[in-house]
Amino acid sequence: MRSETRDSILNNLGIPIYVSDMATNEILYVNEPMQFMYGDRPLIGMVCWEALKDETKRCGSCPIPYLLKHPGTVYHREIYNGENCKVFSCIIPWKNGELAHMQYILNFQGNTLSCKTMQIM
Repeated sequence: MRSETRDSILNNLGIPIYVSDMATNEILYVNEPMQFMYGDRPLIGMVCWEALKDETKRCGSCPIPYLLKHPGTVYHREIYNGENCKVFSCIIPWKNGELAHMQYILNFQGNTLSCKTMQIM
């Protein structure tokens, strides 16, 4: 699949998505809904916990250790901060055959999708 086609699909899903390096946690890709949530703040090239949560170390809820122990699974968890959300994570093939971590969140408010709780991941 050409990268333009992939980007078009991922940008039009209406959900924020990011992809990070499994070893370094560096953000490799963000789709438009994800970037929109963070405005002009550059995300690509930053460590996920610094870019997304202003933290100084890996999040305690990081799913990467679980995913490494259970290859081929999709990890999800429910969170609540005034809204019900589901956070999904999986390992995907990335450039040059390397593996990467993809994470996205679904937050349903009635029949619409809200992105504001992504920042609590």
